Amino acid sequence: MFQEANRIAYIDLAKGFCIVLVVLFHAKGVLDVHYASDAFLASFRLPLYFFLSGLFFKDYGSFSRFVIKKVNRLLVPFFCFYLCFSVCVPNLLHDVLGIHFDTVVGWPSLWAFLWPGQYPNIPIWFLWCLFLMNVLFWIIYTTSNRYDGPWSIGILILLCVACGFMGSQLMDNQPTDYGNVFKALQSMPFFCFGYLLKHYDGLQRIQGMSRLSVLFSMLLFLGLTLFFTFYYPLYFTAGVTGTLFILLLARLMGRLPFFSYVGRYSIMLLLTHGLLIRALTPLCLRLSETTGPEIAVFLLFLTVLMSYYLLIPLMQRFLPYVTAQKPLFRE
Repeated sequence: MFQEANRIAYIDLAKGFCIVLVVLFHAKGVLDVHYASDAFLASFRLPLYFFLSGLFFKDYGSFSRFVIKKVNRLLVPFFCFYLCFSVCVPNLLHDVLGIHFDTVVGWPSLWAFLWPGQYPNIPIWFLWCLFLMNVLFWIIYTTSNRYDGPWSIGILILLCVACGFMGSQLMDNQPTDYGNVFKALQSMPFFCFGYLLKHYDGLQRIQGMSRLSVLFSMLLFLGLTLFFTFYYPLYFTAGVTGTLFILLLARLMGRLPFFSYVGRYSIMLLLTHGLLIRALTPLCLRLSETTGPEIAVFLLFLTVLMSYYLLIPLMQRFLPYVTAQKPLFRE
């Protein structure tokens, strides 16, 4: 299998929490439903995903080998699902059946992923963004390794923080984030944080903590995240403390059947949940007329998640090369 050989149970659970939060966010968008916890969850939803990605960064010895591996894991799924469901299907429906979309069709649809929100399967932007981040981090990593001792880590952190600051400034001052370059820069500190935690045996340290220590630390980071979200809003700080809260929560629980399962195959949910939500949106809108928007969104959210008990085995069997289960290009 095209997976990590030695899986860590609580990391799969953390990934499960993360992808479920992403699905919830996109399901809520159908009827623009809001909850009191929205700001709290938003403070670490994406930072957590970038952090988890940084945990498993490796340089693989050479840039060419590194790029091939990232192409297999990120760009092959991205472009296969993009070309199929954001280019071919919308253009066929538009030209043959006259169905109009609120996204780009025609030849411009081939490069519409460079403009945020211009293609139907929007959630897959993360894979493209993550590819850019991996390449940039590889450059920063190899540059910092030219120096000895603490200078190496110091330069790595300094460059990643500088990327984060630059990305935040661009996000605030530029109207369009072409190709999600600004988001990749802004999120680099979280990716770096994940790498450093793994590099300094942080996962083993967390694994070795007593349940009481994990519980105390988890509550501490929960309180800090609430503070940095509502009382003294700081995006980067809330992102770090919220990430640690979820990581420790996952360590405390160890494994939850459904969440651990979808966490292991989170890329499959990332690739397809937007398509399911879009397909079920008309039904959700009609249902909301009788149940109200909150219940309709909850049922949509639940239906999408439960469908993966069927969809994950099907994708494993029939789509292993385009869901990062097996390498398409020889590594």
